[in-house]
Amino acid sequence: MNLSRIRHLLFDLGGVIINLEVPRTHQALGRLAGREAAEIARQSKATDLFGRYETGACTDEEFRRGLRAFLGTDAPDAQLDAAWNAMLLDLPPARVELLRQLRGKYELLLLSNTNDIHLREVNAVLGRSTGVPVLEDLFDRTYYSQRIGLSKPGAASFQYVLDHAGIRAEDTLFLDDSPENLRGAQQLGIHTVLIGPTNTILDLFADART
Repeated sequence: MNLSRIRHLLFDLGGVIINLEVPRTHQALGRLAGREAAEIARQSKATDLFGRYETGACTDEEFRRGLRAFLGTDAPDAQLDAAWNAMLLDLPPARVELLRQLRGKYELLLLSNTNDIHLREVNAVLGRSTGVPVLEDLFDRTYYSQRIGLSKPGAASFQYVLDHAGIRAEDTLFLDDSPENLRGAQQLGIHTVLIGPTNTILDLFADART
């Protein structure tokens, strides 16, 4: 891809910066509920609890109360948080080093459908693996769905970033592991690249690492 006209790189978090495996959370929640992971995955689509938490419509404690009701458990906060965070895996230090190299050439932005419980764990993983205490140290601007009240793939979430950062869609490249999220960005004319196991950000920006 020709990056010569790109001035701003907009990154997704899960599956792009930190490795992610959502079924692990379904399995962990299933163990707390005494139900199969597939049942948890199916039932989670029928409740608005997760979407409300993701867009800031409920607090951490309200989410935990809702999660206890959803699971039919009286598990303490620590167990609930551990199950909710089970999807978050490792964060390769090479990706952090790449972000540092790219930051000298582009404005780096982050747009993630995420929440405070996950963010605390991501920052803990980041600190353990790289010594960087918080994601904000790696980006010029960060946008989290829970804090802006908007989530991908809605075009409004991307428009919020463009407006708040004062940048143009045609100068921006968005990197995400979800084709649906890419389509939301494309509606506004943002350039996009699908990130996956065979096309990580390390592959895409291989030249920047030399």
